[in-house]
Amino acid sequence: AGSPSYYKNYEDDDAFGIGVVPIEMHKSDVDPDVYAEFKATMRAVYDRHGLDKNLLDEITPQRQAVLWMSTDPSVNNLEHTEKMQRYVLACFFYSSNMIPSVHVEDPKAWKVATNWMSNAHSCDWMGIECNEEKNIIAIYLEGNRLSGGIPLDFKIIGNKIQTLDFTDNIMHMRDDDFDVFKSFENLKTFLADDNYLYHDRGLPPQFASLKNLEKLRLSYNVFEGELDSEAPVLGSMSKLTHLEL
Repeated sequence: AGSPSYYKNYEDDDAFGIGVVPIEMHKSDVDPDVYAEFKATMRAVYDRHGLDKNLLDEITPQRQAVLWMSTDPSVNNLEHTEKMQRYVLACFFYSSNMIPSVHVEDPKAWKVATNWMSNAHSCDWMGIECNEEKNIIAIYLEGNRLSGGIPLDFKIIGNKIQTLDFTDNIMHMRDDDFDVFKSFENLKTFLADDNYLYHDRGLPPQFASLKNLEKLRLSYNVFEGELDSEAPVLGSMSKLTHLEL
């Protein structure tokens, strides 16, 4: 037994325009003992990182990720880093796939998701780059019809990530959605032009945490106001060498 395949029914080139539709998971899909142990692990992890444990029990991407992880009978024996990376990526998959917004009310699914939500090592999932220690350091998912946003669960693995490329998608983030960027303290490149990121007073103040950022590309979003009207965001990015807005 293993995790269900999310892409076996679809061509990798999105030939039918359907994409990779997220499968809705239920408790009846998993072994209750496996589920209980993994959920207890994640509750402890959420405590350690100051995340809201209630998300694991409500109708959320996080609960879906816990259930999906629990379809693997050996999930609780996985090496810790890989276990966390798989979980966070699963949260991201559910948080950015067919999520409606005021800009796109009925978004289609991800175009392609080769190896995502499979038993393959997380470093082998499409668009994922890892270092020699098998830590995720980059995610490249440009032009893949991502909707929704980046979940706070990246706080669990975010300090290793150096590059995020979400160019040409339909992601929508605003206000507290940007809190996740406080976890990307080692991010060097953030590319997200052609999305629906929104803040009404220049750049989101949370971006001031990106002190190691070297390249920032945010053209063709829906930012408003003066560039630095709310907080000296750009002033905190002392390593920034490339800016497109």
